[in-house]
Amino acid sequence: MSERKQIEYYSRIESKSVEWLWYPYIPYGKITIIQGDPASGKTSFALYLAMLLSRGLPMPLSDKPVEMQNIIYQNREDGAADTIKPRLERYGADCDRICFILEDDTPLSLADSRLEKAIIEANARVLILDPIQAYMGDGDMVRANDIRPLMTNLCKVAERTNCAIILIGHLNKKDGGKDIYRTLGSIDIVAAARSVLMVRKSDDDNDDDFRQVVQVKSNLAPNGKNLQFSLKSGKLTDWQYVEGQENSEVSVLHKCEEILKEYIGEQGVRCTEVFDYMDKQGFSKRTVVRAKASLGIRSKKQGQYWIWHLE
Repeated sequence: MSERKQIEYYSRIESKSVEWLWYPYIPYGKITIIQGDPASGKTSFALYLAMLLSRGLPMPLSDKPVEMQNIIYQNREDGAADTIKPRLERYGADCDRICFILEDDTPLSLADSRLEKAIIEANARVLILDPIQAYMGDGDMVRANDIRPLMTNLCKVAERTNCAIILIGHLNKKDGGKDIYRTLGSIDIVAAARSVLMVRKSDDDNDDDFRQVVQVKSNLAPNGKNLQFSLKSGKLTDWQYVEGQENSEVSVLHKCEEILKEYIGEQGVRCTEVFDYMDKQGFSKRTVVRAKASLGIRSKKQGQYWIWHLE
């Protein structure tokens, strides 16, 4: 029996373009996070998108109809008969195109093979898990070692099926921090997503009905424009673009975190070596220290040196 091949050359890989459900907010074959505080409208936003896709209607602020699609909408918090279906009907969704995975006997988790089987069986182009925190299984969502394999598995499911997987997320209680770091749980959840959308109440309008959608992370395209809609009497209306300045500091910090995390790895690295390496990558000491704090990296003294370790 021949040994399994251990390497592959990029020269043999056929390049392909990213396929978009909604450019630049939601790609196919990848993970997108929609996050927000309670009552922010994140679930309403997700259900509204499901309605548009089920009927082949244009996405918000577009005049181009989309192909009608099948959607899996999985919700652990609300009842299917008394909450979810009435909301879908109120939005005007085609419920023949929206299904869910039965969990009567065994709760669903991100590691469950039923996710991929259901996507294939339903021929679904979109899978929505609401909220992500309910589908962690036995894993501790704040521990990177528990979360990383779950998110890796989900990324592979999305890639194999070319399905847009959308995770609805609650926020942590770190007020005043950058939006991208407010996802409840390990930073690995956000790291696995290619796009992160924040749904929040509008800061610029006294009317409590208005919500904003802000793209706080975008790995595959430039950040999209901020959006605003009115959420009144269970209807999402009055869509418009709103002015918003991209926070380049967030992008730099996020890139710094990715490089820092990869460099430190599992074994840890001397503090002095970290700063030297990150300086060569173009990051200031201040940015590196901020990235260290955000990632939860700890300093431990070994002999004469301080070693940085990932938790």
